[in-house]
Amino acid sequence: MIKFEYIKTREPDSAGSNFYVGYGREFDEETYEKACGIKPPKDVCRQIQKAVDDLQHDEWLQISHGEHI
Repeated sequence: MIKFEYIKTREPDSAGSNFYVGYGREFDEETYEKACGIKPPKDVCRQIQKAVDDLQHDEWLQISHGEHI
């Protein structure tokens, strides 16, 4: 089972391999799939977008996934 995680940050690491969505933006599951190799389920996409919608103007949402046992 895949578990998706997301955290707010004010200092995105643009040089790393992390995936970020900034304040005022839309989470695009197709872009995430191309960048990270997995397409999140629709319910996860809705949860991520809600978290993005709750960001402040200087925040980013860092999104990641991994195996969950």
